[in-house]
Amino acid sequence: MNNSEVAEMDRKNENKYVAIQLLGISFLSSAAIWVKLCSVPPINQGFYRMLITLILLLPFTWTSLKNVTKKQFILAFLGGLSLGGDVLFWNLSLGSTSVANSALLINLTVFIVSPLSYFLFKEKIKKKFLLGAVIAFIGVVIVILTSAKSNGQSSIIGNMLAILASVSYSGYVLFIYKVRDSLNNNAVVLICTFGAMVFLFLTMLPSEGIVIPSGSKDILLILMYAICSQILGQGLVSMCLGKLNATLVTVISLIGIGISSFYAFLFVGETLTLIEIIGMIITIIGVFIAKQASQN
Repeated sequence: MNNSEVAEMDRKNENKYVAIQLLGISFLSSAAIWVKLCSVPPINQGFYRMLITLILLLPFTWTSLKNVTKKQFILAFLGGLSLGGDVLFWNLSLGSTSVANSALLINLTVFIVSPLSYFLFKEKIKKKFLLGAVIAFIGVVIVILTSAKSNGQSSIIGNMLAILASVSYSGYVLFIYKVRDSLNNNAVVLICTFGAMVFLFLTMLPSEGIVIPSGSKDILLILMYAICSQILGQGLVSMCLGKLNATLVTVISLIGIGISSFYAFLFVGETLTLIEIIGMIITIIGVFIAKQASQN
């Protein structure tokens, strides 16, 4: 029995960790709502999300940086730059497409990571993965075409930005996959957050400038954005790593698409057509099949 099989047996899928994972996904899924409701420009919001996270976490986790090597720092920092690209494209996408569409398209990461892992880490691609890719592609085409018909050219641009966010997040996953073998999680989080903050700062200067939140509403929304999505959401999800098996984690993460759609309906009045819902269900099925194939 190899180490991965032993690790899988240790994952008992206890109810408390399922509940924590669901809670974490619920917090993560709220990110789009804070971005939509806030009047501060989207790249500025992403920058403040990282800045606030760094300020709140650094006093408790700075000691994890003591033994970081130059190579580890570079890999984690590059992961942070990729994360910054993800936040940039995703926040921009929310100005042109629905929360549900954006949440759906960001989950296409598996179709980028798995092929790249084949070339970079010699990980095999299974036939089941290809089946999932075909199914998901059909669903995405339905969603994008239906959304474009309803909302015009801006929706196509928004959907493309969401796909670019997925590509950027794939880079983050690959860099962190490499560095986590030798570097503790606290150090990875701090360096990645710093890298993302630098990327967002450099991109917001020429495009939006520095916008300081003035009203109490915007300040509160940005604080909620940082605390809910970055600290509570990502923190609770990370807590469950190694406690739940891959299939269960996949199912719970895909539930986030539905949670995001519910938040969007509740707080910003977004609705979906029947065809869009059908397209999303098809895409989710494809993503689930592909994730199962890539994690087994």
